[in-house]
Amino acid sequence: MILYFSFVAMAAAAGSIPTVELATGVNMPMMVIGGENCSFPDIADYGSCSNYTLWTEMGGTGFDTAWEYQTSFAIRDAVHQSGLPRSEVFVVTKIPGSLSFNCTAEKCSHFPSPPPVSGHYSPEMVRDYIAKDLDWLGTEIGYIDVLLLHTPCNEGGYTHNFRECAAVWSVMEEAVQNGTVRAIGVSNFGAEDLRQLSQTWKIKPVVNQMRTSLGSVDEATWNYCKQEGIAYMAYSPLHSPCLHDEKVQAIATAHNMSVYQIALRWLVQSNISFVTATNKSSHMSSDLAVFGFSLNADDMATLNALQCGKKTMII
Repeated sequence: MILYFSFVAMAAAAGSIPTVELATGVNMPMMVIGGENCSFPDIADYGSCSNYTLWTEMGGTGFDTAWEYQTSFAIRDAVHQSGLPRSEVFVVTKIPGSLSFNCTAEKCSHFPSPPPVSGHYSPEMVRDYIAKDLDWLGTEIGYIDVLLLHTPCNEGGYTHNFRECAAVWSVMEEAVQNGTVRAIGVSNFGAEDLRQLSQTWKIKPVVNQMRTSLGSVDEATWNYCKQEGIAYMAYSPLHSPCLHDEKVQAIATAHNMSVYQIALRWLVQSNISFVTATNKSSHMSSDLAVFGFSLNADDMATLNALQCGKKTMII
């Protein structure tokens, strides 16, 4: 398999979503919709869950989920109701990199089968996570377009277990080879985490999904990914204090767009795909409209110079 990525510009009209070619024949929409299960405590209040059926009605075809989000069932049902052919649907999902990840949270009590909270990650556990994902997505979806390792492997803390991570990655490579997964990548991996993984990988990650927003980018990791041909993908793309910067407001006014649309368009022109989450058609329409205009060179220079600090990682 040839692993590389390129920005493929499609139509400039609002609603036409460009794609990022992650690997040969694996073209991911630059905008996908994600979010957590709306039934989890407090999730709906924070607006971080999505209406997947509405997304398909508006022409959306890309979905982001994870074992921890427990949204595979809703995505499965939305795809089924939409009548979309599988070839037009793109599913990104994630398996835990930590055995205890956030399972002290109240939402874990709602999981059908919470993972263990101690011990070590075994290859059998990885295969079980993948099998459950496939089962929850259903036979109509049938396979995973991109499988991500949600975090660097650890035992519930911040000390990374690179040997364990290599073993997990080898099972993910196995999933590519047996055809249940089309491509594999990572999430929340810093440059050093990727360097460690590179010592043992046989298949390079095609994408790294990181918390990224206007003025808040892990430059070292972004540069490493560019050097290695690993696509960059943003989650929480609108969680940026830079949205309140008067320079951003001025650019938004000049283009007759919102500051949110400017922030997303900056990602697009930086070749960074992104994940959004919403239940509102107005928000979806606003997000889709970022593919219908362009920022000029001066705009991009101004936005590139913004520094709003790193955010605390969330998954």
